[in-house]
Amino acid sequence: MYGQYTVLDRIAVGGMAEVYRGVARGAQGLQRPVVIKKVHPRFSTDTRFVRMLIREAKITARLNHPNIVEILDLGQNDDGECFIVMEFVDGHDLRAVMEQANRHQVPLDLDTILHMASEVC
Repeated sequence: MYGQYTVLDRIAVGGMAEVYRGVARGAQGLQRPVVIKKVHPRFSTDTRFVRMLIREAKITARLNHPNIVEILDLGQNDDGECFIVMEFVDGHDLRAVMEQANRHQVPLDLDTILHMASEVC
């Protein structure tokens, strides 16, 4: 448990952090899917990595754009681990789309590539 957030399963592991799918539980049975990002266990006691996670949350929380996930919370669990809670966006990430296209040897068409590039910009 991370406060009011329950971890359901791990989505990804990176060099610095782990990302989990979770659920926020509120009053009267209210539930909201969320993503919980925490510093990788091997770095959880390294204050530099913890500060980087906190800085990431603070910078991202100031951004407001439809293509950037919203930061919902920045917290610390009972074990002292810092975590970021973000909105959950259901769908495939760009890496998964590219890997599937490569696996099936189907190149992405120019319109799709340009659309994705314009959304990033």
